[in-house]
This record gives sequence, C-alpha cells and structure tokens, in this order.
Amino acid sequence: MGWRIKTNNKNKWSLFSSVTDSDIATFKTQKELVNFIALEQICDGKKKAIETLMTFPHGWNVNEVKYIAENHQELNQEYYDWVMEISKFKTYEEYYKAVDDKLDELFGMRGEL
Repeated sequence: MGWRIKTNNKNKWSLFSSVTDSDIATFKTQKELVNFIALEQICDGKKKAIETLMTFPHGWNVNEVKYIAENHQELNQEYYDWVMEISKFKTYEEYYKAVDDKLDELFGMRGEL
C-alpha cells in the first residue's frame, strides 16, 4: 500500500493512497493522523495473528521440519476470503470491529499438532 501524507501544516492533514489515487482519510490535526496510522498498524498486527490462527501450523518449522498442512490451500483460501469480505465494509469502525470479532472468535479454536 502506497500511503503518503499531505498537509498544510496547520489544520489539514490527509493520507493519500497511490493505490486509489485519492485521499483515504482527512484530519484536522497531526495527532489525529498519527493516531489513525497507529490504529492501522495495530489492525495489521491483528490480521497477521488471525492469519496465523486460521492457517497454523502450515508453514512453520516443527521439530526442524517445515510443516505443510494437507489442506493448506483451503486454509489460505479461507483467510483470503475473510480479508476480501471485510474489505467491503464502508467504514473503518465496521472494519476494525470485524477484525476484533474474528480474533475473539478464533482464540482457543485451533487444536494441537
């Protein structure tokens, strides 16, 4: 994702996306902008945790051997489908809630090797 900051250094701060070729969010203060960026980074970390919970142990070295789950394509597809599903939300609040809900749902659901 290619983000860059545009500002007048007073009362307008925005994030511009080279992917959409438009501003994706606008803020009145630098603090609001930084808080948004930090929240996005937290969300990215949560999504990485969700990917691990949905695909584990595929791809991990287990007892010095790379584990390839028999159903790894299915597991990866389930994660990809979920990411595509939440990308359709119209607000960041809905998106963040979906990430938090999925994380809550997945904790404790995976069995052992």
